Amino acid sequence: MRAYILFLVFIATRFLSFSQVDHWETIVFENSTWKYIVPNAATPNNWIQNGFNDASWSSGQGGFGFADGDDNTTIPAGTVSIYQRIQFTVSNPSTISKLILNVDPNDSPDARVIVEEVQKAGGFVVTQWNKPDDLHPWDHNPNYIAHMSFDGVPTAEAIANELFKAFGGEGGIVALGGILASRESERAAQRETYVDNLAWAARRLGDHGHVKAPPRP
Repeated sequence: MRAYILFLVFIATRFLSFSQVDHWETIVFENSTWKYIVPNAATPNNWIQNGFNDASWSSGQGGFGFADGDDNTTIPAGTVSIYQRIQFTVSNPSTISKLILNVDPNDSPDARVIVEEVQKAGGFVVTQWNKPDDLHPWDHNPNYIAHMSFDGVPTAEAIANELFKAFGGEGGIVALGGILASRESERAAQRETYVDNLAWAARRLGDHGHVKAPPRP
């Protein structure tokens, strides 16, 4: 599956002289509806322009792929490339710091082309799961922000080793997984759940653990 997610990173201004990132919002989700076409020699080169008329293109829900079990829109077998367009409106562009493309390439070789094209356009990109071993964010700084590998084995091993050293051979570990919500109302609910889960874990660890539940915010 090839999935795209677009994030807007917002800035907050104080005293008209200092700005900082305030929050991020998702504007295009992986299951959003796109206009798309399998290109041929007759496909206009200006299809990437804002004013291009894509009314004759097909509509499909992301992600796009070859029917391997995780695709909402199936493209014909043997398709080399597919053009996708989606429109969105930003009411106040002056509050935007960056627009970030978060993409899960269909195959590892696709990642290099995506990163290079985003860099040429002056955009910012995060890749997930698939990429060539010799493609690194630091080689395309600052446009290639990060690559995320879902198995997390190298990172988890490094964290575990540091925890074991800190524990001195004994102790307990509480892992609370999740993804931070984009809306403050949802984040408040997440904090409530986090405190409840941590309190439950602390009770289970009891005298054998070194975890204390924090006071409820």
